[in-house]
Amino acid sequence: MLKYFPLLVLLLCCACEGKTAARKAARGPNFVPDPNHLFFKNMRARHYRAEEITNRATIYRHDGLFKSEAHLRPVLIDNWLQDQAVIRFELSPDYPDWYLVTSKEAKESRRLSLSTPPTNEELLQLATVLQSNDGLSLSFMIDSIMPAFPDEAGRKHAQTVIKDYLTLVGH
Repeated sequence: MLKYFPLLVLLLCCACEGKTAARKAARGPNFVPDPNHLFFKNMRARHYRAEEITNRATIYRHDGLFKSEAHLRPVLIDNWLQDQAVIRFELSPDYPDWYLVTSKEAKESRRLSLSTPPTNEELLQLATVLQSNDGLSLSFMIDSIMPAFPDEAGRKHAQTVIKDYLTLVGH
């Protein structure tokens, strides 16, 4: 009887795997599993200012990012009631129509598109740009351009927020 126990455990694990993957796929790319949520709340949330909104969601703003000179500030929104999280971008000063432009040299630049809310793939692209030495600027419909992160500290804290979000949603 005891020699069949490992086989039984293996069969149970294989039977549960398909349902787990289907359940996660049904929840969408912004689904936050409980272990990831607990890790964020216990380990990472101390670096953020939390703002409760309407008893169903919490907005997390990174302290270091808001103390830096950053013009582009990623903000985490944890909708814990639905086990979902999204990231949005706040600007300082606030402009309605903006987009990001990356540049390796002064003559070579390209537009970095971000949907609302941004997809995980778009955030991975942004994280790659932030990790590189490429320039990252905000451009506005009024033909104005300003650096997204004038100082290195803001750039580093933005990387942290994006990494925390991608960890939170298990990407």
